[in-house]
Amino acid sequence: LEIRRAGAAVGRSLQLCIGSAEDANNHLEVGPDAGSGVIPKLTVRADGRVGIGTAAPGAKLEVLDGDVILKAVGDDPGDLIFQDKNGAQKGRVFANSTPGAGLNLSSADNTPRITINDQGLVGVNTPTPNRAVTIRGTAGTYLNILADGGTHEVLIGADANGGIVSTMTNHDLVFRSGVNTTRMTIQAAG
Repeated sequence: LEIRRAGAAVGRSLQLCIGSAEDANNHLEVGPDAGSGVIPKLTVRADGRVGIGTAAPGAKLEVLDGDVILKAVGDDPGDLIFQDKNGAQKGRVFANSTPGAGLNLSSADNTPRITINDQGLVGVNTPTPNRAVTIRGTAGTYLNILADGGTHEVLIGADANGGIVSTMTNHDLVFRSGVNTTRMTIQAAG
C-alpha cells in the first residue's frame, strides 16, 4: 500500500497504490467499522472494478441499493443493466453498436423496446424509426391517448382492417383544422 503525490507543481494528483498488479484481490474498501472490521460501502479493485454497496463488483461499475442492482457491463461499457437482488435481469439501457446510431432501452430479454437515434427519432418496438415517433407491432398496433384522467380516450393505429381512428369512450369524434376549428363531428351514436 502506498500513498503519494505525483505530477508537476501544477495539476498534481494524490495517488493511492493498492497493489503491484491488476488483480481483483488487491482492493480498497471504504466504510464504517462496527468493531469487527470495515463494512465495505465503496470498493475499488486493482482490476478496475468499482462497487458501491457491494464488496465484490461483477462489472466495471456495480451499484447495489436494496433490491436493485445497476451495472455498467465490462464487455460493453456503454451498457447499464438493471437486476434484482437474485441476479435476474429486469431491463437494460445500451448504446447502439454503430457509433452515433442511438440509445436503446430494452426489456429483460435484451430486445430493444424504445430507441432514440442520433437524429432524435423515437422508435417503440423498432430500432429503426423513420418518423419523429414510429410504433411497430405485430397484429393490431395502436397509440392510446387518455385525457381527463381516462374519461376521454382516443385510439389511433392500424390493423388488418386498415387505419384506425376511434374514440374508446362514449364521446364524439371531432375533426379540426385551421387554428383548431371544428370542421366535422361524428357523434358517438354514429
